[in-house]
Amino acid sequence: MGVATREHAIVGRVRGHFYLDETVEGHARALEAVRGLAARLSDGDLVRVASALMDDDLSVVGKGGHRLVWEGMSRVYAPVGEEERYITPDIDARVARVCDVVGDDLGALAAIERQRHAHFVRAPGVAASRMIAGDDTADASMMIDSDNLAAMRWLMDELEGKVDLIYADPPYNSGERLFRYRDRFSPAAWLTMMRDRLALMARLVAPTGAAAFSINEAYGSELKLLCDEAFGRANFLTALTARVRHEDRVLKGARAYQDVTEQVLLYRGSAAFVPPRRKRPSRDHEYEWGVDVRGGAERVETIEGRRVEFYAPGAFELTRGGAPEGLKRINIRGALREANSSGRFFVAHLERHFGTHRGWLVRVHGMGGDGIGYRDFVIPPEGPRRNADYLQGRPVGRARANELPHANYADFEKDFNRVAGEDGARFRNGKKPVALLRHIMTLTGIDAKPDAVVLDPFAGSGSTAAAVMSLDAETRGGGGSGGGRRFVVIDKGEHLHTVAVARVERLMGDPAQHGRAVRFVALR
Repeated sequence: MGVATREHAIVGRVRGHFYLDETVEGHARALEAVRGLAARLSDGDLVRVASALMDDDLSVVGKGGHRLVWEGMSRVYAPVGEEERYITPDIDARVARVCDVVGDDLGALAAIERQRHAHFVRAPGVAASRMIAGDDTADASMMIDSDNLAAMRWLMDELEGKVDLIYADPPYNSGERLFRYRDRFSPAAWLTMMRDRLALMARLVAPTGAAAFSINEAYGSELKLLCDEAFGRANFLTALTARVRHEDRVLKGARAYQDVTEQVLLYRGSAAFVPPRRKRPSRDHEYEWGVDVRGGAERVETIEGRRVEFYAPGAFELTRGGAPEGLKRINIRGALREANSSGRFFVAHLERHFGTHRGWLVRVHGMGGDGIGYRDFVIPPEGPRRNADYLQGRPVGRARANELPHANYADFEKDFNRVAGEDGARFRNGKKPVALLRHIMTLTGIDAKPDAVVLDPFAGSGSTAAAVMSLDAETRGGGGSGGGRRFVVIDKGEHLHTVAVARVERLMGDPAQHGRAVRFVALR
């Protein structure tokens, strides 16, 4: 096994568990220490290191040794998302045993990791705080200047299990140099960065809350797996496909395929989350029919234990007027022939009368969920029609009868096309329109929670804050301190001040935001 192979064996495993942050210089020093270790280990040393790390006497030699080191390293450097166990309790004993084999190299690596571990688990302190608007109240919205990993740890005491919606628009790892964030991670670094943060988001979201994540197709499958791990596969709700540009608006002519859509992955906090539903468009105008029986039944039968009355033409009259208690006339064809009890009953027992009872009314008692007590079937008079009808009233005892599930597709092409200058916030590449955020809030029920808490760990241009303010202005007339919805957005860098904070300050000029309190907090 060559040096390059050994280096890949160790670095490839250890790097996947390191706390990666572009501002942490210790990451580079740690990798150098690992490379130095890999360069000097023989195959026999690999086996001895693996044995020390794994508390086991190993006899495996040769090409299998590096796999054992991978497993051993993963036990020493536990997954980053589990901060409290990031360094195992017996690391000192393990390091001492390994150092007997490889000298001080691993000891130097462990010292670096101890320092970074202390930085990782330490909640930051408040370096600066000021009110952007309103009075300094406990329920003020917040704009936090900090690394989002540290900020979410800081928020745990106050918001763990209390956030109604988390929206995250993380770097897509596109490699674009124009992006205001770092957007050039190695795949392993991007996965680790997201895994760390998702672990904290899963702790912050309320059991009745939800989380939404924007992503494109390049890293959509990876993010889905990470979210499944953090939130639980059973809590996956849907992947909303959002149309973001016209197929003829080609941004990069050299690309093989045009990016027309993006995804928003939706997760619930737990099974206690109730997905909101959309109202079915009103069809009151369809309930316009009435039946006026003027004579007695020509014949009465008992079918399937039900009283069935046959009325000849002239013994009844169909009226059409649109009274509130009217009936809806439904043609029995296609799937309706077997989709409900009315269609199945007609096909099984009444359809045979179609040729001999044209123009008749058949009343079947004890059928229907509209509270009328019977279902009327109408066989059309002579003519080209080959299907009968039945008449039903509005369903009763079904509160959700006029509601439909939300679709997992939405067209925001026009909104993305004009997003650049929305609210005067200039933010090239990555800005999301308020319309998309408002739609996500509808899909997750935030528009029905007047006191909801919304968290955005990747604030960017401040679209999430703007969307919360827009929703409050529309539904409550504003009011952070007045019990309105509260936003908490996190970011770091100059654009937080020049774009996001400036945007919120402009929006606070709207009288509808009177009473809202917004605090700026810098963490260090």
